[in-house]
Amino acid sequence: MRSSDHFTMSIPVEHRFPLLDYRLVEFGLRLPISYMFRNGWTKYIMRKAMQPYLPAKVLWRRKKWGFSSLTAAIFKQCRGLWTFAGGTIPAFFRPCRKTGGYSELLERDPALLWR
Repeated sequence: MRSSDHFTMSIPVEHRFPLLDYRLVEFGLRLPISYMFRNGWTKYIMRKAMQPYLPAKVLWRRKKWGFSSLTAAIFKQCRGLWTFAGGTIPAFFRPCRKTGGYSELLERDPALLWR
């Protein structure tokens, strides 16, 4: 929750956890550790609870999938907003020079450019 809240502070969208109930958190904190971790699996009790509803290949996969955003596409489309008269870069954007400049960052690491 902390990291999600931290990242959503920069956008004008309210981010909530409507299904997170304090009673569920308290219940989870009282469970034995073996319900959380078993045989190398994390979130074991949740996986077992969802077994009737999710396919095994989804439920028991180990690889995490990140959430991809449209950062690169947005920065490419809005490149003109970051082009300044005479090639000067305002103070708030100068750190970008240390990491290769706008174009290089856009190709290499759009998320870093956003940060």
